[in-house]
Amino acid sequence: LKEKKILYSQNARLSNHGLSLQVNAKGRCVVAKKEFKVGDVIFADEAFEYVLLPTMREERCEGCCRNFLRKKRMKCVCGSLFCSPQCHKKSWRRGHRQECAALKRGENDPEARLAARLQRCVTKNEQNTTEICSDTGSVLVPTILDVVGMRLWRTVADEWISLGKANNFCFSDDLLHPVAALACPFAALVNHSCEPNCISAFDDHDDDNNKVPTHYFIAVKYIRPGDEICHSYVDVSDDYDTRQQILLSHYGFHCDCIRCLAEAQNINDKPPDNVLLANRQLRHRAALAENPETEAQLLEQAAQILRDASCPRTWSDAVSTLECQAHCELARGHIHTAFTMLSDLTSLRESIFSHPHPRLTLDYIILRDCALALRSQSQEQNEKECTITTSYKEKAHAFHCRAVELLRVTKPPHSRFLKEQVEYLLV
Repeated sequence: LKEKKILYSQNARLSNHGLSLQVNAKGRCVVAKKEFKVGDVIFADEAFEYVLLPTMREERCEGCCRNFLRKKRMKCVCGSLFCSPQCHKKSWRRGHRQECAALKRGENDPEARLAARLQRCVTKNEQNTTEICSDTGSVLVPTILDVVGMRLWRTVADEWISLGKANNFCFSDDLLHPVAALACPFAALVNHSCEPNCISAFDDHDDDNNKVPTHYFIAVKYIRPGDEICHSYVDVSDDYDTRQQILLSHYGFHCDCIRCLAEAQNINDKPPDNVLLANRQLRHRAALAENPETEAQLLEQAAQILRDASCPRTWSDAVSTLECQAHCELARGHIHTAFTMLSDLTSLRESIFSHPHPRLTLDYIILRDCALALRSQSQEQNEKECTITTSYKEKAHAFHCRAVELLRVTKPPHSRFLKEQVEYLLV
């Protein structure tokens, strides 16, 4: 009875966004009731609970996950940093009180902390079935009943945590660095596809410590009424075997979307295991190399192995290898060589992604910066002909225009990062 009530409530609230919550053989799914164009925000889901990742403890507030920038910091006895006493007080009430002693001992598992917070909240409010939702405009604000709807409270602690990992999200900043683990009940309703029609994006709220991290779903393909809303749980640039392995180990299912069914039939496209193994071993040796020249040679050998294999299904390793080569050349100061490699890398990613992707945005911004660096280098050499300098300037402008074009589709309309890049374009 409670589950039906939760489904009814969630369906009613999703209906306000032109969506419906349905149940099929696979479980719950979100279906469009109206059309969504590329770049439209389908819906936004405020995080019910969130925990900062250990890698960000020196850069962001433990309470609101906001970037410190130049703001003052307040230190808790456990070593956690907060942006203000008010933020520390809010975090203390949210669960930091129970975690402080463990954090002081160096025990910091964000998934376990998030699971414990949700479990305490559900246990405390288990009998509350009349909580009123407080959705604000286009943002869905989850209630305790929505968390109960995730059906994680019925399991024992270890299973509860493992299931939480399959439903939680990772909040990433504008540069795609992982920041925090989030529990977003409405976002958890959206199913997976390796050929998604939407992407998830986050609002990095550096200017407002009262704002809760918010999860946006943005259409990257035209969505018709009746289409299921799907995003990808894994990196869509990974090959078929890697995607299936991650989905099975982390989420407990095999994907049978149109893309996976097509790739599963092309068995001949799969490269020999020894090819990929040799490539990855050489990349590992290159990462450990102390001499940049040795690193570059090892990476070239790794790239040559893939070229000799000439197999379509090596694109994932080809991307990783080319990315390592470009970074190596930048470290060696060979900007022109790195620029060529980054151009090839971006073209390769464009061919892999069938939709606008945040990773491409960063690629074009890096290309813009490289083009500007080459322009400055040309100017410093006092070349008689300014044709090359002008060419790099035009390329930098074209790369930035493409980056802004992708940002308009892959970031929320009020995104600070989008605003900064548009202002840069005007300058």
